[in-house]
Amino acid sequence: MIKKEKNKSHVIILGSLFIIIGMILLISKYINNYNLSKLNDKRIANFFNNSSINNRIVEDNQVNVNVDNNVVDNYIAVLEIPSIKLKKGIFSKDNVNNNVDKNIQILYESTMPDELGNFILAGHSGSSNVSFFKNLDYLKNGDLIYVYYNNFKYIYKVVDSYYEIKDGDIQISKNYKKPIITLTTCSQNDNENQLVLIGELINKVMY
Repeated sequence: MIKKEKNKSHVIILGSLFIIIGMILLISKYINNYNLSKLNDKRIANFFNNSSINNRIVEDNQVNVNVDNNVVDNYIAVLEIPSIKLKKGIFSKDNVNNNVDKNIQILYESTMPDELGNFILAGHSGSSNVSFFKNLDYLKNGDLIYVYYNNFKYIYKVVDSYYEIKDGDIQISKNYKKPIITLTTCSQNDNENQLVLIGELINKVMY
């Protein structure tokens, strides 16, 4: 009887320990995600502040104000997709943070928004703290995508989406005559395919 009571006590203690460890992990994940979100907000604010300073430098012809756009932590662009409540900064191609395991990545084959071509971004789906494209499959034709870059807001409209085999290459299914944006991420349903989403530039305004 005493032995059974001891075994029962051990089970209760172990169960309590597992519950406590699980709660600590959940709280740690929440705090980490919160801190990353705040850091992203701060960097986005710095991005728009720097853009405002650059505008004043051009307008006032000032040369004595120094804005360092090459700092590792500086965003060079901001991606916003209102329909899935995504607003995330993007680093330059050669930045150490321009990596799909750290951020939304500009692929090296990509042109930039101010060039005639294809602005290609990749991001993780899933449930990790870098799964910035986890809701990408909710986008539908007609939804808008905004890219803030070099003092301009580039407005794209989703015109196509499809899945293809994940083999390291992205095939663009149509011959678009306008500048386009391509967003790609792993399929939520299986590990063999990736989602490819195409947006066509419809407007460009200063911000």
